[in-house]
This record gives sequence, structure tokens and C-alpha cells, in this order.
Amino acid sequence: MEDFLKDYRTRTHAVRRVYDAFFSQGVLSPALAEPDVIALFFEGAAPPSDIRQRLQEIGFEDLERAYRNFQLLRDGPPFAHYSKAGRWALAHVARHLMKTLMEAPDPDMALNHFEQLVAAVGAQGVFLSNLAENPEALSLLFRLFGVSDFLARTLIQHPELIDLLVHPAGVSGRRSREDMVEELRGVLRAPSPGSGTLDALRRFKRVEELRIGTWDVLGESDLAETQAELTQLAEVCLGGALELAWEEVGGRYGVTGPEGFAILGLGKLGGAEMNYSSDLDLAFVYEDQIQIADSTTSAIEFFSKLADRVTKNLTVITKEGSAYRVDSRLRPGGSKGPLAQPTSAFRDHFDRWAELWERQAYTKARVVGGDTVLGEKLLGLVAEFVYEKPVPPDLSDRIDTMRRRMEEERVKRGSELHLKLGAGGIVDVEFIVQYLQLLHGKDRRALREPNTLSALAALDREAILSTDEYHALKESYRFLRMVENRLRIVADLSVNTVPKAPAKLQKLARRLGYALDGDVPPGERFLEDFAAHTSRVRAMYDKVFGRVDSGGL
Repeated sequence: MEDFLKDYRTRTHAVRRVYDAFFSQGVLSPALAEPDVIALFFEGAAPPSDIRQRLQEIGFEDLERAYRNFQLLRDGPPFAHYSKAGRWALAHVARHLMKTLMEAPDPDMALNHFEQLVAAVGAQGVFLSNLAENPEALSLLFRLFGVSDFLARTLIQHPELIDLLVHPAGVSGRRSREDMVEELRGVLRAPSPGSGTLDALRRFKRVEELRIGTWDVLGESDLAETQAELTQLAEVCLGGALELAWEEVGGRYGVTGPEGFAILGLGKLGGAEMNYSSDLDLAFVYEDQIQIADSTTSAIEFFSKLADRVTKNLTVITKEGSAYRVDSRLRPGGSKGPLAQPTSAFRDHFDRWAELWERQAYTKARVVGGDTVLGEKLLGLVAEFVYEKPVPPDLSDRIDTMRRRMEEERVKRGSELHLKLGAGGIVDVEFIVQYLQLLHGKDRRALREPNTLSALAALDREAILSTDEYHALKESYRFLRMVENRLRIVADLSVNTVPKAPAKLQKLARRLGYALDGDVPPGERFLEDFAAHTSRVRAMYDKVFGRVDSGGL
């Protein structure tokens, strides 16, 4: 009897769907020819046991949460029931919905976010009907929601941005720096001063990250393009933070700016290698002879207050969160030195106190804000410090000792795969490049590149690395950076370790594009590639630093 009733419900609802489709649309959709249990569920005609079985086939970790999400999509939350139009639209795209969920790297996360977005939209029926007419947008949503929690939350909190995904042309192509600067200035002028202005800066950053991240997840931009876009976004936001600081601090002391004050970028910002959740490594410098209108305030006091305001404009937490973390410890004196310092202080530090690791760090120095003339002057001092000074005869031993100490002190042996600091990780590639830059950069100016991939290409052109060595290092470095990208895009957190839990490892592998190959799970295939790349990098590292025959390097 139960089987009969189940079959009866299936067939009668199929007939009704054909009837509705014929008389309401005028055209019978092929998708309606065969009823699907999910479609029947959205129409209220499938028992819970059937829907749970179908959801289990998708591979949800939390089956009950997935079932509740489907109930909420069909019925809406308490006191906010959804219309028949929304249920019809969901039934219409049921097969496509399940297909996209199966393809999502993390179907649990994708479905959670989709339900939250539908609840946030307001006109759920219209929204779902639009998605039914545009299944490609539905696929894009689930791809994004199955990869990135923080980008999904941006869309949920600001559903007005849905057009970026419903009309993918809205996220295509790179934006010019000029357009971004003009737009940011406009949004910073619109809100009231104070936290409203800082909220506007953070919203601008999040919208741009959504644009960049969507294009990244779609596979329409490669790693280098994504890094370049994220770097440009950081520089534009830094410029906005600096303009706000000049208005507040400069106006208070009668200094109009921005002449006489510059910002150096180091680390990933200096190398134009920004990833999701990257810090901004900054050094603030001012001209020695500059005078402050307020005679009671010294230049070092004024510019340190200005630098502090720039930093707070980026880091303070508002209702929109923070924009960036800022690290300014690479200035003379480290965290104990004044936040902003004159060019003479940098010159004195470089001549008398700087250590070898600082020469390495300053290979990535680049002007990223403020007075470009002053910035270029400081870069001249940096070049003298990094490249013109004689290198110590034991350069390779000292750098290698530093690298091994980092690995021993900061990586737990056998307990984790550390993407950045582990054997054959990102730092191995960076240390190879920086060592060869210091060793040969005095006579070969082409090597003075802050970007790691550009420096590798220069090492190839200068025949310091063989073409095979160059391509091997470039390929492995790009692989490792892409893994970093897919670790950090999830929650916008600075994650540097490969997950050990099998479920999380599978999700990471799927975010990287790995699929089931025969009986080999995606996670295992990823680990094989990870081991191959890191072993190759460590072998190259040992060769460069003389632990094996260097072959003339």
C-alpha cells in the first residue's frame, strides 16, 4: 500500500506539473518530463525519507542540517512563509540544483549560504524565478558558496550585489586603478565622518574582493592576475586611508600634505603578491628638512601620528570589520622605533645596525603611497643597502642557518604540512631567490625585482638558473601559492597548514580542481602532487645552498 501511494503521488504531481507548465508558460520544459524527488519535495509531495536518501547521495556531512535547509528554502522561516512562485522556481531547477551541489567543493557550506542568501533577498519568489531562468547564475552561486565562506557572507550581508553574479559580465575584466581611486573617494565623501567613513572603506574593499574572488573562482583569472588585483586593491585602500589621515591629522596641525611623506611596501605588498588575508608590511618615511606649521610639534611626532592614523584607518574594527592587518616592524629600530622616521634614520640604520635578514626583506621594498619623489629617494638608499654593500663570505651558510632555524622552531615535526615554512615550502623558494639576488644583484641590475616570479624570470634570463631549474621553481612556487589561495579564500584567515582531517583535505583538493580519479580520492592525489612539488623545491634549495653539488650556481 505504501509503495502504491508513493507511486500515485509521484505520477499525479508529475501530471499537475505538466498541466501547470503548459497553461502558465505555454511551453513544456524538458526538465519537467520526468519528476525528481527534490522537485516533488519542493511541491510538498515527497516524504522525508525520500529526500534524506537523495541528500545522502550528494555527500552532505550534516544530513539533518541539509534537510532543514531544504525545508527553509521551500517554506521559509517562521512567520515569513515563501510564495508559490518561489516553490515553483525551485521545483523547476531541482535537477540543476542537485547537480551544482554535487559539483560544489563543499556542498554543506554551499547550501547553508544559499539558504541564508534566499532569506536575505526579500523578494524570494522573484529572485528564485530569475535563477530558474538563469541556471548559469545558480551554478556560479554554488561554486562561489562552496569555495569561500567570507565572500559568500559579503553577498548575504549585501544582497544588492547579487547582480554581480546573476550578470557575470559585471565581474569580468580588471578595473583600472584610476576608476577604483575615483570610486573610493566618492564613497568616502558620502558618509558622515568617523566610523561611517571607515565602514565605507571596508565595504568598498569587500565589494572589490567579491569581484576579484568571483573571477578567481570561475577560473577566469590566473594566480598572477589575482595577486595583481588584490595588490592594486590594497594600494587603493591604503591611499584612501592616507587621504583620510591627512584630512584629520594634517588639518589639526596645519599641514596640507602629501609632500614629504611616503610609504614603502614590503613583504607580499612590496612584491605585488597579495593573497586573501595578507598583511600589509609598511614602513613610513618623511623628508629630513620638512617643517611643521605648529612650532610646538616636532616632525617625528607629527608624522608618527599621521602614520598611526593611517594604520588605524585600516585596522580598527567597526561594524564592517577591519580592512587589513598592518605590520610596521621592518622600520629602523623595529617595534621600539618611532612609527615614522626621516630618511636619515633609514640611512643610519642601513649603515650601522641592519642585519642580513633585513637585506633579504628589503629586496621586496617598493613605494606604495604618499610622495613618490621621496619614495624613490629612499629606494635609492635601499638599493645601496641591499645590493651595493659587499656580501659576507659566508652568505649562503648564514641564510641557510636562518632558514633551518625557522623550520625547526616554527614547524611541528611530523604533525603538520606547513605550506610556508615546511621543507620545500614557499620560504624555500623565496630564500633561493633572495640569496641569488644578494649574491649577483650588484653587477646584474636586472635581478633587482621585488616580485618573486619576476625575479625568477630574471635569474633565468641572466643564466644564473638554467631554464629547466627556472621552470621547475616557477611551477612549484605557483602551485604552493595557489594552495595558499584556496586555504585563505575560505574564511579570509591567514592559514598556512594543509588540513589533516580527511574531510577537510578532500574539500581543499576539490577547491583546487581535483576530482575523483578511479578509486583515488581527490585528497590523495593532491597530497601526491604536494609531496612532489615540495621535494623538488627542497632538492633545488639544497643544491643552491651547497648541501649537494651546486652545478655552478
